[in-house]
Amino acid sequence: MAVNIEELTAILNPGGQILITLYINGKMHESELVKKTGMSSSTVMRWREILAVKGYITIERKKDGRSIKTFLELTEKGKIVASNLLQLSVRVNEIIRS
Repeated sequence: MAVNIEELTAILNPGGQILITLYINGKMHESELVKKTGMSSSTVMRWREILAVKGYITIERKKDGRSIKTFLELTEKGKIVASNLLQLSVRVNEIIRS
């Protein structure tokens, strides 16, 4: 299913956009997620904590030399929520277009 993330921004909060982006792309480096969603890094950082507390994503930090790389991945619970959000947002967009 081809999904235009920009079309979803009108009906989903940043948390929903992050969940769907991870659902479509799988485990992602945080900076890649920032680029894909077009959100600021501070927005992604704020929402990653919220989503992790709710059990929707895991946050993995890997030391790479002197820097620490942060990866985000959906949990099983997050995959279910993201799938439902994706179906809902696609349906809402269909209604809006008709």
